[in-house]
Amino acid sequence: AILDAMAHDAADKRGAVIATIERAGCGSIWERAVELIKRARQWPALETAALDDARDAFNQALHLQRSARTLHRELKQAQAALDADPSDENFRHLVEIQAQFNDVQATEALIEGFGVSSGRVGRV
Repeated sequence: AILDAMAHDAADKRGAVIATIERAGCGSIWERAVELIKRARQWPALETAALDDARDAFNQALHLQRSARTLHRELKQAQAALDADPSDENFRHLVEIQAQFNDVQATEALIEGFGVSSGRVGRV
């Protein structure tokens, strides 16, 4: 349904996209998706978010995902190095990468001023 809206140059009009989704019989799926987004407190994905906040949130998520992927790869390499040579140096390197990986997973990517455009300063 969203592809239909895009094919008919309506992808930048929220009402037109939702109407296309409903015509396709997917209105209840759309509503469930919005509720899941709200429950997960992912407000930048909602229509009330300012475009700048939505863009910043996407960029933050993308950066965190790329960092996690890189660290996961490094973690596998460090584990292989430790398996091949169980030295203190290899163990320390593995522990260091594990800590970095855990930090990235736990990070709530905050940037100064995030949410201001959407009126979300200090709100959850």
